[in-house]
Amino acid sequence: MLRFLQDKKFTYPFVCWVIFFIWYTFFSLGAFENLRFKAADVFTNHAHYFYRIPQRPEDIVIVAIDSISLSKVSLKWPWRRSIFAELIEKIARDKPKVTGFDFVFSGPSETNEDDAVFSQALKKLPLSVLASYWYTRDRKSLPLEEFRESVTAVGFVNKPQDSDEVVRNIRTFIAGPDGLEFSFDVKLVALSLGVKLKDIRLDDGRIVINKEFSIPSSPSGITKLDYLFSPQDFEIVPVHQVLNGDTPPDFFKNKIVLVGATAKIIHDNHLTPLGDLPGVIILANSLSMILNKAYIRQVPVCLNYLLLFALSFLILAVNRSYSFLKNSLATIIILASLFLVLLHLRFKGFQFDYFTLFFLCIAGYFISNIYKYTYLIFIGGRLKNLAVTDPFTGFYTFRYFSLQLDEALRDRRRDMSLAAIGVLGYTNLTKQYSYEEMNSFLKTFSRFLEVNLRRELKDIILTSISEGVFLAAIFRRNREKVKASIERIIRQAKDIKFKLADSALSLSLRASIVFILPSDNVSAQSVISLADSSLKEIISEAKTPLVCLEAKQNVWQDARDTPKKDSFDFLILDLEERNKELRKNLQEVKEAQAQTEQAYLEAIRSLIKALEEKDTYTQGHSERVANYALKLAEEAGLSQEECQLIYKAALLHDIGKIGLPDYILHKKEKLNDEELEFIRRHEILSVEILKPIKAFKELLPSILHHHEWFNGTGYPHGLSGDMIPRAAQILTVADAFDAITSGRGYKQGKSIQEAFEIVQKNSGTQFNPQYVEVLRKVLGL
Repeated sequence: MLRFLQDKKFTYPFVCWVIFFIWYTFFSLGAFENLRFKAADVFTNHAHYFYRIPQRPEDIVIVAIDSISLSKVSLKWPWRRSIFAELIEKIARDKPKVTGFDFVFSGPSETNEDDAVFSQALKKLPLSVLASYWYTRDRKSLPLEEFRESVTAVGFVNKPQDSDEVVRNIRTFIAGPDGLEFSFDVKLVALSLGVKLKDIRLDDGRIVINKEFSIPSSPSGITKLDYLFSPQDFEIVPVHQVLNGDTPPDFFKNKIVLVGATAKIIHDNHLTPLGDLPGVIILANSLSMILNKAYIRQVPVCLNYLLLFALSFLILAVNRSYSFLKNSLATIIILASLFLVLLHLRFKGFQFDYFTLFFLCIAGYFISNIYKYTYLIFIGGRLKNLAVTDPFTGFYTFRYFSLQLDEALRDRRRDMSLAAIGVLGYTNLTKQYSYEEMNSFLKTFSRFLEVNLRRELKDIILTSISEGVFLAAIFRRNREKVKASIERIIRQAKDIKFKLADSALSLSLRASIVFILPSDNVSAQSVISLADSSLKEIISEAKTPLVCLEAKQNVWQDARDTPKKDSFDFLILDLEERNKELRKNLQEVKEAQAQTEQAYLEAIRSLIKALEEKDTYTQGHSERVANYALKLAEEAGLSQEECQLIYKAALLHDIGKIGLPDYILHKKEKLNDEELEFIRRHEILSVEILKPIKAFKELLPSILHHHEWFNGTGYPHGLSGDMIPRAAQILTVADAFDAITSGRGYKQGKSIQEAFEIVQKNSGTQFNPQYVEVLRKVLGL
């Protein structure tokens, strides 16, 4: 994770996303409320259809007053209560478990006889519930008192609606003036379970019906409604069939019977996530949810946000480095997988803030890509500016200036001018002051030139053509204005003291101006050549500080021959030109390096010659040791660069003997201890001689340690094993082998076979066994 946070391609979009998240959460959440509801409905619908419960709710029967029943019962709605009494008697014969009427039978009938008949019929039901309706906290609609006395209970059927008027919740209780009142569906469930209504209680955010059944509820009595069934899933029998006795025997026995209207003309339909549903179907779903304990569990906000941050982090990480198509495909896969997982969890009863999840994840995708491509545009513009701007003056590069001037010459409507301005004695200044000091001065003078030209002439472009020479293309200004402005700048340069290192200088400027009429067919190259040559002429001949010329007085290449280029065409052209210059410079560097290398080798050979003049023994020894060492290094598989370093170190390994007394170098007898001590100092002397030469710096460790022994008994520092530089280990073998084969004074030279046997005998003590074996291969033994 830290790796991602250190990558600005991830960090910056992530910070932007966090800001967007804060804006959405704390300032705009309410504005998206309806969209959040709709997103929840989408998952409710898909969970309902893709994970549909196979079995029908067999314990619930709906007696529906539908359109057909209204037409067959030839009475105007609302029906007389005697019709309902007849319906109740038909239902009561089958002894249902409990019967609920989704009607508020308020107010008396036209005839008291109808109310009496209906009241008597209600008494025939073993358990029954009538509907009531709360208008306000203090006002509600109740059935007639005689009806209330004839039934088991009365419960309210209020259906709470969200801001978009969709029913997604049920109200389980209302704290009325007379205390806590439970809803129609809660009482109906309690009666169906054989629970006394007085035993229902509210306990710690849940409505407890009995030990097995409790309903989660908010403090205000709201519970989310899970629509488990569609209307076609319920057992629905039209009223006219019941009245005609067309139902099978015991059809209602031990069932929860709901009597309600499904005909739209009765206006008891409500908007739900499953569409427009009758109130009785909503009640039936509420009963099914409670009986099946299939409650919706809203995922806590903290878990919702945790999932959101994890998914957004993943999307931002994916979009960090891949192409647009890959990013988009990966994001689609992530969101599709998320949809399927959340859909399954919704079926299991877990509900998330779906809109927030998808909206902010998609926002992460767009923010990442917008940042990426905005950054590309920004970098493109920055690269363009870097490509077309001189870093020292801040003016356009000469090539881009020429392009811009060509474009202006091609499509101009008014007079133009090109001014060349030169600083007298600039070359002498570059010789007197350092590179850094001249750069600082150049920036100061360029700023002076640009500020004064823009203040006087407004629309200009500038470039530097050579050391101390500047060009200004001036647009939409008459020649008198241009001439006066240039003269003023020349005078100001004399009056101003420009700081250069510890000095303050007054500058003498010279300028040439080429005036170009709209009718002149000229190219940028030709106009620049004229201005530059005129400037050089007045500088060399010390003429007047300003000269003015007419472009039409000269013969020029037709500007229309120059192809038109936009900025990016120029960038391509500029890169091609710079590549050519780079290849040329690289070739020059290689040639200079080869010359330096040659001089370097000549210096080495001069040092060797000086040593050989002093010690005849060393004549040819250094060259032979160098050749042996080079072959050993190559056979050992070392790089070409390291092989050359070993070769050069071998050539110089005995250069310190120049500082030894002649009598020791020329002595043919065996050396005594004091003389041996002098000899053992020659490595240190070699290093002291070569140390001032930077080119020999990498050779010093090999030369200093070429008399170290592999077992640690050598000199000057007693190093052992791989503590000895690899080059020194190879040089030791080569030096010893040549010394044995060459001989010296009191020692005769040995044959190659004898010399190798001596070296091999000291393998593991004086020499690294690895390089002794390499020597055998080189010698072909």
